[in-house]
Amino acid sequence: MAARWLQAYEAGVAAPVVLAATNEALRQRVAIKLLRSTDSDRGRFLREAQAASRVESDHVARVLDVGR
Repeated sequence: MAARWLQAYEAGVAAPVVLAATNEALRQRVAIKLLRSTDSDRGRFLREAQAASRVESDHVARVLDVGR
């Protein structure tokens, strides 16, 4: 992750890390969620991201990217 994105972070011991960032090229604020996971968790998270990416609502965050 490029340092130019990172603005702030909130972390918990067992919780995911959520980063507040800005896409400078598009001038959009984004949240980046980083999970501490096992191999079995990765498949579940990918399926969750795929399902969330199909939801179009003002009340649900858009999924822009997913990966390792």
